[in-house]
Amino acid sequence: MIDAGRLSEGDWPVGFAAPVQSGGASRTTPAHDLRGAAGPRTAVRGEDARNRHWQEVHRRRLERGELPVLHAGLERIRPDRWPEGGGEIPGPLQRDRQPASERLRTRHAECLVLRRASCDARPMNTPAPIRHDGKLTVALISEVFFAADGAARLMDRIAEAAGRGADLAVLPEIPLNPWRPATRTQVPDDAEQEGGPRTQAMAAAAARARIGLGGGIIHRDPHTGRRTSRALVFDASGEVVARYEKLHLPEEPGFWETSHYEPGTEAPRRIDAFGLPIGIQVCSDNNRPEGLHLLGAEGAMAIFVPRASEEGTYQRWKIVFRANALTSCAYVLSVNRPAPEEGVLIGGPSIAVDPGGNVVLETTDTIGLVTLDEAVVRRARADYPGYLPVRAGLYADAWREVAGRDV
Repeated sequence: MIDAGRLSEGDWPVGFAAPVQSGGASRTTPAHDLRGAAGPRTAVRGEDARNRHWQEVHRRRLERGELPVLHAGLERIRPDRWPEGGGEIPGPLQRDRQPASERLRTRHAECLVLRRASCDARPMNTPAPIRHDGKLTVALISEVFFAADGAARLMDRIAEAAGRGADLAVLPEIPLNPWRPATRTQVPDDAEQEGGPRTQAMAAAAARARIGLGGGIIHRDPHTGRRTSRALVFDASGEVVARYEKLHLPEEPGFWETSHYEPGTEAPRRIDAFGLPIGIQVCSDNNRPEGLHLLGAEGAMAIFVPRASEEGTYQRWKIVFRANALTSCAYVLSVNRPAPEEGVLIGGPSIAVDPGGNVVLETTDTIGLVTLDEAVVRRARADYPGYLPVRAGLYADAWREVAGRDV
């Protein structure tokens, strides 16, 4: 039950006054009872009417889409998702066994939760506030979720990351698909429009855990049928806030990617959704560092690189990650698919490199946690080689001259 003595006057539902102290104890009194206009029975009936009124208002707001559907039944609210300051609310059977005085207190509590969930408090599936301390805690999750239980495992894993303090979780390359590029054979169901079942599963996991999420799909354009490897970034309410399509596709044994999707057509751009500006590259994009340099020049302080690479090539990848972090003056973080698939020896650590080129995380754990610090980036950009001018215009002119040879 809610401790009435801990609530301020502004916390109480419309029609109720704050507790009155009497002999060192507090008692909860309907506002009209304080005025002497009604006795206890009338107070209960009047309070019932007010509850029905607010429940009807709440129902109509739900129908109009003004409140999250999760608020539809108070009995379904889990204790860890009730608004701050709320206590446990008995279910219907428990209420039937309560004495009248206790039922009145219970109705006070229900009305308080309803009012605060509707008006005052952050809704249950609304994200926690964006951090403004210049830091971002990231969970690199080396796991894939394409089996029948994939959506449920994803939900649990993102919730685990959130419980360990993550503000943002990042998954490997196309994490809800099997590694189809092991062969040249396309499977139509591997691709979906944005908003399809894989997109929905990632959105639901982010919204439930109330943290950001970086994932991806094989995207199929609804008009042209064109397929691309599309990275998606979800905010903590489950909304897609950024997308990026992989530009540099290999075509070799185990990685027949151009047989499955086409390269993207747009350069990566900085993403401002989590307090610390970030960017996305996908796997082989890391071996053409222009995208990372562009993101660094745009002000991205962390660049995430979901990948699917073989364990035997990891040391070569590590060199490139360190070089790209140093030359972009940004954190570079990469998470890999965890194990061999379809005869392809996929595997190797998750890694995080700071803007000075130092490895700050290297792990084969399913979840690797690292906290990024804006101050570290700013120091690196004030030091060598971070302070060197980018000379973007000069290089842009030169790149235009060779653009005709681009294939």
